[in-house]
Amino acid sequence: MLVEVSKELLKSYPLCDSCLGRQFAMLIHGTTNEARGRAVKLILAAEGHKEVLEGRKKDGVALLRILAVNGMLGEAKDTLENLGLEVRESGKKCYLCNDTIAGVDKVTASVVEALKVYSFKSFLIGVKVPSGVEEREDEVRSLARAKFSESIKGEFSRRIGKIVSETLGKPVEFKTPDILVVVNPFTAELEVNVNPFYVFGRYLKMKREIPQTAKPCRSCRGIGCQECGWTGKQLRESVEDFIGQPIMEATKGEQVRLHAAVRDGVDTLVLGNGRPFILEVKRPRERLVDLKALEKEVNVRNAGKIAVKDLKFSTRDEVKKVKLVDKVNEAYRALIETEAEVTPEELDALRKALTMCEVRQLTVKGLGKVKNRLVYGVEIQARSSRLIELRISCQGGLYMRGFITGEGSRVTPNIREILNKKVECLELDVHVQTEEH
Repeated sequence: MLVEVSKELLKSYPLCDSCLGRQFAMLIHGTTNEARGRAVKLILAAEGHKEVLEGRKKDGVALLRILAVNGMLGEAKDTLENLGLEVRESGKKCYLCNDTIAGVDKVTASVVEALKVYSFKSFLIGVKVPSGVEEREDEVRSLARAKFSESIKGEFSRRIGKIVSETLGKPVEFKTPDILVVVNPFTAELEVNVNPFYVFGRYLKMKREIPQTAKPCRSCRGIGCQECGWTGKQLRESVEDFIGQPIMEATKGEQVRLHAAVRDGVDTLVLGNGRPFILEVKRPRERLVDLKALEKEVNVRNAGKIAVKDLKFSTRDEVKKVKLVDKVNEAYRALIETEAEVTPEELDALRKALTMCEVRQLTVKGLGKVKNRLVYGVEIQARSSRLIELRISCQGGLYMRGFITGEGSRVTPNIREILNKKVECLELDVHVQTEEH
């Protein structure tokens, strides 16, 4: 059946050894599509020669001519010439790959050259082919009634990947490669897609007036203008910048993004065990970096402002986990001032009201979405009749400034409405207590 199908294919289409053999790619381990195709052609050539020698010259010669022309088989041509028959030059190219598979080494060399500027652990080869190639492949596979075939994309990806892996000493990784190279073997075009580099850590913020992430300039919206000093940012310093700049320099990346479960206020200190974060670096060229050395570099550069610890390599999947605020507990120290005097009885009532209290808050983006957060309890120390220090233990993700001041009426209940007095937050510190990452 396999030989008969091959004969029908070659009657209809000129096919190189690889494109014929690929129709039976799942048969026989330890060989190549090229070897499979050539073996089938040689069997057919032997059959044709046998027919000539047994007196069925017309059929035998016809088969040999098909193999010499559409099969591009030198042995078939030699056999015909040995029989004293003229053989015209084929001049044909493979119907499926247009003889591109024969030049796969050249394409592979360009992939290797493109990857030499990157430091990485794993890669994957993707293949793009013109739509006409896929249409012709479907046509051939339909005639072949292919049950054991491999796609032309699959063959290119496998062959290029094998050579690149052997040349650079890097493994192919199908699930989460560091680099994905998309190749079009028919045009020799290639696109190098570098997956982001992720680092987990914890940061502490020891100075106020530092935002967690950089905010775009209101005037130019991040493009860069005279008003923002061409930085594109409202404030030139942020936790994201302090951590990201040394790591971006080391990885030779193009951009960084800080992921954390909770957004700290600009004037909020972050203490305790530190806020868990993952820093994402876009298009890094160097992934094999020394995180201990980077941790030290970040801390030296930003002494007295922020500090990082526990840096370790991370993944895209870990970003989702680090943003799970339900697994974060926080303890805040807040210094507040009320517009009118507060009595000991009112403070006692506040303490009771905020013991295991469920707080309802609208999300920052609004749209009527509500998130409930628990306040476990509060310790209160009156420094004067209007100046009060609070130590609030709560579930992560509580909008603390709004909870204290009642700002925008987004958080309820809040301290302002419980005391029935206007409240101003003078200082706010957070001590992060998290589960192990």
